[in-house]
Amino acid sequence: MDDNDTNQWPEVLKFLFESANSNHNSLKESGLVIFESFPGIFGSQAEQSTTLIHQIFLSCLNNPDVKTVTHSLQNTDEDTALKALIDIAENSPKFLRPSINEIFELCLQ
Repeated sequence: MDDNDTNQWPEVLKFLFESANSNHNSLKESGLVIFESFPGIFGSQAEQSTTLIHQIFLSCLNNPDVKTVTHSLQNTDEDTALKALIDIAENSPKFLRPSINEIFELCLQ
């Protein structure tokens, strides 16, 4: 980043977006982990990239081949995912409304 918070290495963002949209789950996961670990990587372009980032996250969460939440809950003893679900329900209940049946099924498991 330069003094104006502009990313001086645009190839990195291009690579991350391509990785996060990849058909290979390990590459997709790597891109998403980097986004999570370095949210400031967008610099002054963050606002311009918000819609694209949301689309990437939604496509990953809605991937029918990988039941993301179920997989996370089954492979951990922590209640982190449950706490995150509660946070989303408290702050953005409209976001969960279309998936309420699946959420109830998940909670029953």
